[in-house]
Amino acid sequence: MVLNSRFALVILASSLATGAATAAPDTFQVQVAPALPATGSGIRGLPIPESAVGLTHFSAGGVTVTVGSDVAGGGIVEGSSNIYSAPKTGPATSYAKPYLSTELGTITVTFATPLAYLGLLWGTIDATGEMGPNQITFLRDGATVGTVTGDDVYAAAASPLVYNSSAYTMINDLSGKFDSVQFSSGTVSFEAAAFQVSTKNVFVPEPASLALLGTLLASGSLARRRRLMPR
Repeated sequence: MVLNSRFALVILASSLATGAATAAPDTFQVQVAPALPATGSGIRGLPIPESAVGLTHFSAGGVTVTVGSDVAGGGIVEGSSNIYSAPKTGPATSYAKPYLSTELGTITVTFATPLAYLGLLWGTIDATGEMGPNQITFLRDGATVGTVTGDDVYAAAASPLVYNSSAYTMINDLSGKFDSVQFSSGTVSFEAAAFQVSTKNVFVPEPASLALLGTLLASGSLARRRRLMPR
């Protein structure tokens, strides 16, 4: 079951990967943001170093990246080629650091600590019926607990998407935690970059919340000015 709203997409993960062990499905929320939140306060960035480019196995800081043998021309890459394209970060700019490109295979990222949140720059989102879909499979103890696809990101995004169909995507496991994710694609490569994680849920404030916050701040400022005015 999929529930849509303009600002968030909640997924009850009932469509799980074929052939993989499955557990009771978790509930996932997908949000598309103008940018990922700042790191700190429990949010941890996961930069991929230049030294990892071209490797099929990389491990550092409690995170392990394994490039599947079915990934013929992608893996841990940088720049663009005839197989993959760096995610866009602006109208005329691309992500300039190493990132993951699945080609037609699967890349697995395993975490030493179970997580409730994954943020990423999802490059050139491919949906069903286009050239995809791109898919992230979430696992716990080797069993699939949910999937998020390019279709889900399109459904969660306000139109148009961020820069040439790339999107800063925030995914929360609302009912459990995951300890690994698998990136894969149907017919073209899935590019993913700028990863961040947290053991707690991380949300994009909805416009109504932002408006309320602005009102509260303005009220507080006005009250302060009144206190400072001479009587």
